[in-house]
Amino acid sequence: MDLDESILHEMCDGDLEFETELLQTFLNCQETAMDELALAADHRDLEAIKTVAHFTKGGARSIGGAKLAQLSETLEFAASQGDSDLVLSLVAQAQLAFDSLRQIIQSR
Repeated sequence: MDLDESILHEMCDGDLEFETELLQTFLNCQETAMDELALAADHRDLEAIKTVAHFTKGGARSIGGAKLAQLSETLEFAASQGDSDLVLSLVAQAQLAFDSLRQIIQSR
């Protein structure tokens, strides 16, 4: 599931205006994070990838973005283990998961 809205509803206590604001903040922050992730991947900077993955994992979990959160957790671990090939594959998957999540959020 790309977006578990029940988590979002619970976190925002049913306040739809706050949900919209939170999702917009998430998108703004994650667009920057995805740019940083791409740059770090281009430079094979595993420490930066690990940091961005950790940030993305927390943000995605907070809004109910389970797929992106899980990929980010796996990416964070792979980066900490120094598995460059897996990291590059996971970066691409995380970017696709974010794109999908962004489309879902923008269509709400």
